[in-house]
Amino acid sequence: MRKISLNCKWLCILMAVAGTAFTFQSCNVDDLNPFEGTEENFVIKNKNYGSLKVNEKYADCAATYEIANNPYGISSIIFTAIGTYYMEYSYGDYGKSYSDTSAYFDVEFEGNKVSVPINAGLKKSTKGYKSETSGTYTYKDGKYILTGDKYTLEGNQLTVTENGQTRTYTAAKVTESNKDALTQRLCHTWNVSKVLLKLYNDGNLIFTYRLSDEEMDEYIVDDIYFAPLSSKGSGAFVRHKSGEENGIGSWWWNSQKDQTLFYEFSRLSSTDPTPVIGSNDLTVYFSDNRLYMTERPTIDMDETVEWNGKEIKLEAMWLYQMDVKGN
Repeated sequence: MRKISLNCKWLCILMAVAGTAFTFQSCNVDDLNPFEGTEENFVIKNKNYGSLKVNEKYADCAATYEIANNPYGISSIIFTAIGTYYMEYSYGDYGKSYSDTSAYFDVEFEGNKVSVPINAGLKKSTKGYKSETSGTYTYKDGKYILTGDKYTLEGNQLTVTENGQTRTYTAAKVTESNKDALTQRLCHTWNVSKVLLKLYNDGNLIFTYRLSDEEMDEYIVDDIYFAPLSSKGSGAFVRHKSGEENGIGSWWWNSQKDQTLFYEFSRLSSTDPTPVIGSNDLTVYFSDNRLYMTERPTIDMDETVEWNGKEIKLEAMWLYQMDVKGN
């Protein structure tokens, strides 16, 4: 992993720029470039999201099904609008939290190694009670056909064909809530294209670091999928990395006015969507076919470093730039 160090001269210049950037305001999403300036650039006062244009071959087929009484351990199957499915397994521990939900990313700042927790975009955070698999599906004549033809789903029935034997299990489609404009805009598959780490002291931006391609591959997921909300108020939150185990949790709105949402690494049952204490929060912003997402680490950094002749405490923010995926 690369190590970055800024000398005092450039940090002072950066702080001066940050000082002016904190006064910046915009009412036009098209004027925003969240990867320059400070957190204040993310403040969107209106609901003008630009125009989202995406071709999703299976837009009418996107759904979540819960599977009952399945000895294979399949608890749910999530179908996206672009023909991807995510299958979730549970072996008697459905609803429990993952045993590993975060990792640390290290950067060097003025000769100090700063370890920053990384959560939402982290690829390796799904150890513990559950495992998931994914692939592609086709949909024809009311039937979902998963890659390899082992699994098919039609109506309220999942059929598993293996070793010349066929078994059927009950599949219940999760009832979705009415989709408002903001939820419709979010519920797509998003490809993570850039990630920035920003360090602050007392609200002042003092350091910005963009993850390299190698670091993106080591730490960050390829895609994030927000499934539509169920009638109980939560939806699946899926983090996918090619060749890795997927992370399937839940998300729900905290404040649509502020465009903030909560997510859990563990899955919330549609019949018992009670959030787990200590939920993580994200803020989302839209500009045409792009989603910007910010997250402050949920773990207290407790980092004190020497800078410009004095001890300072750092706060961190992760910034994700994501592009909508289509067919």
